[in-house]
Amino acid sequence: MAVVGTPAYFASRPAPLRPQHLLEHNCINLRLPTLGDLYAWEFDCDDEQIRVRVDGQLILNGSRAILQAGLDGFGLGYLPTTPPACGCATIR
Repeated sequence: MAVVGTPAYFASRPAPLRPQHLLEHNCINLRLPTLGDLYAWEFDCDDEQIRVRVDGQLILNGSRAILQAGLDGFGLGYLPTTPPACGCATIR
């Protein structure tokens, strides 16, 4: 999984360096039909698993929709892979 955003998004905001920094960003949430709740973004940091419940103006139900919303400037997305040549910057 990767956090992705456009260069335009990061031109006016600092890149999140730690998962907790995502709370200061406009993130695109994912609601899985089987989960029913918003998906918490998961990270492995220093041998510790961290789950972050992000905030944002959109809640979508699929990675293609999240990618398109990110490209349209709605915020950061959390995607299974970084699509090639999409104009996105990846923050790891």
